[in-house]
Amino acid sequence: KRGVPVKLKGALLDGSGWDIASTRGKVLVRNVWGSWCAPCVAEAPALQQTWADLQADRVPVRFMGIDFREDPARGLAFVNKVGVSYPSLSDASGTLILQLQGKAPTVPTTLVLDREGRIAARVNGSVDATTLRGLVNDAMAE
Repeated sequence: KRGVPVKLKGALLDGSGWDIASTRGKVLVRNVWGSWCAPCVAEAPALQQTWADLQADRVPVRFMGIDFREDPARGLAFVNKVGVSYPSLSDASGTLILQLQGKAPTVPTTLVLDREGRIAARVNGSVDATTLRGLVNDAMAE
């Protein structure tokens, strides 16, 4: 049984606003990360490649990162350096993850939300491309 839909809004690393309501009807992958976190840095290429592959296959899924406990300028410099092309919210204060219903207790954590915005799957720790693609496919098949 899944919980209620996640409610989340905030500022992206570039300062623009974002609201999770804009993704309803689509599967959403949430990745909580920080450039100071070695496992987060290690998994970034797999996340980016999975995102790129899903976009190339025209899979109607969205990715959104949450840069945890870090200045937005530092997070933005990191995503630009490693070539992450999907957006990330800034969570310098550490309060945005509280809106993830206690399902992101550590970094990295990756959540897959169903089309209604409910948490369908969670990976605590690094996620690889095969696992992530399988979780997305499962959520898409619903």
